[in-house]
Amino acid sequence: MASREVTADEKKKYGDKFQQFDLGYDGVCIAVSKQIYDAGITKLTKDQVKEIYAGNITNWKQVGGPDKEIFSIAREQGSGTRDTFNELIMGSTKAETKESTVAQGSAEVKTSIVGSDKAIGYVGFSYIQDDAIKAVVLDGVMPTIQSIKDGSYLLHRHLYFYTFGDPKPGAKVFIGFVTGKDGQKIAQKTGLYLYKLVFQLF
Repeated sequence: MASREVTADEKKKYGDKFQQFDLGYDGVCIAVSKQIYDAGITKLTKDQVKEIYAGNITNWKQVGGPDKEIFSIAREQGSGTRDTFNELIMGSTKAETKESTVAQGSAEVKTSIVGSDKAIGYVGFSYIQDDAIKAVVLDGVMPTIQSIKDGSYLLHRHLYFYTFGDPKPGAKVFIGFVTGKDGQKIAQKTGLYLYKLVFQLF
C-alpha cells in the first residue's frame, strides 16, 4: 500500500518489477488543535505553512492567532504523506523541515494534535472526519471529497497497491475486492471513500 509512486532509487535498489494498481485519491489535510482553530486560525496559506515548517514562523500570533509557541508535527522519513507534504508545500521531497516532533503514522499525528492546545500537523483526509481535530482552509480551498477529486485542493495525491512482479492469485483477488462494490461498502461504513473517490490506506 502506498500514497506515492515507487521512486527511481527504489527501482534501482530492488529491481524494476513493480506492478502499480491505481486505487483512488486522498488529501493531506493541514490540521490544528481545536483551541487554535477556535482562536481564529481557520485558514492558512501555503507560504505560511511552509514558513512554520521551515522554522521561520514559531508563534501563532505571527499568523493572526494567540500568543502561543507553535508545536509542529511531521511524519517520519519514508512516509508517503511526508513526501507529499514536502513536495507540494516545501518544494522538494528531500526538503529539510524544523518540526517540533516526528510522528510514526497519521494516527499518532492526530493523537498529538488532540493532546496539545497549540499544535499543527498533517494527516490523511479520513483522520479529520470525527471533529477531534480541525482541518484548515489551505490557499482558500477546504479539503473535501470534491476538491480532492478535481485537484483544486493543493495537497491531493493518488493511492496505489504495488506488487513485485505479477500479482499472485490471492493478491489479484484482494485487489479486485478492494476496488469492487463490497470493498467500497466496507470503506464507506468506516468513513472512507475509495476508487475514483477517496480511500485512506495508512
